[in-house]
Amino acid sequence: MRQTTPRRDRDLDTEQHGVDWEAFLALAATFKPWKPGPRGPHAPLRDRAFAEVVRSPVLGRADLRLNGLLSPPKQQGMSNACTSFAIAAAAEAAVRKKLRPPVTLAPWFIHTCLMHCPPDQGVYIGAAMPNVLGAGIAFTSDSDQPFPETLCGTPDRLHLAGAYQVPDAQAAKAALDNKDVVVCTIFVRWADFAYLAPNAVYAYDPDAQASTHSVCLVGYDDAAGYWIIQNSQGAGWSDHGFGRIAYDTCGLLASPGSGDAVAVLA
Repeated sequence: MRQTTPRRDRDLDTEQHGVDWEAFLALAATFKPWKPGPRGPHAPLRDRAFAEVVRSPVLGRADLRLNGLLSPPKQQGMSNACTSFAIAAAAEAAVRKKLRPPVTLAPWFIHTCLMHCPPDQGVYIGAAMPNVLGAGIAFTSDSDQPFPETLCGTPDRLHLAGAYQVPDAQAAKAALDNKDVVVCTIFVRWADFAYLAPNAVYAYDPDAQASTHSVCLVGYDDAAGYWIIQNSQGAGWSDHGFGRIAYDTCGLLASPGSGDAVAVLA
């Protein structure tokens, strides 16, 4: 019989997927044997070990886009409803994390019915979250603005299980390792931020021209030194609606206890 040299599975190649092969083997050795399945005796063990290594905070990275938790980025247009859009996106991800059927929520319900804001007026995360937790978010099949006031009393809503404050970067990374989307505030200069190129890393030291903007934190990369955000400028913004923010810039997570960084639970 011809002997062959074992080789690594191409799907687990470190170059392509950033997996620490030694960590993979060490972790796999700690699992109890699994019963043989239709894909071979080692497939479940391999799959579970791969999943554990990929999400392990030891690797210093997380990207919830890879987990199927995130809805396509919505479009807030020229409005100032970014906080409502970020909260709705985080709530949709929280529902998917619970392995429940995906839902489509109405950010304009938050903005119009709960916060009583016109489209050109914004609201802080800390002000919106108590109303969202108390009243829920209406389901919708579109994102027409403003939400019809005649439907503000609809009982057809998602009621969240809760939310928790994220006071600093370490807490944000822990939340993302747990697959919890973080709604947060950043400062941007729209002349640059609105046209962020794909794969570019945005860095901004807030000044007198700074604008406040709410986004979802959906990942981080310690080696590259950036956060991954989900914006609400549609799929045409930056990298299909997602972008990168450099660590320690844009005022991100710079005000502990402000209430302007929260993780949402379904």
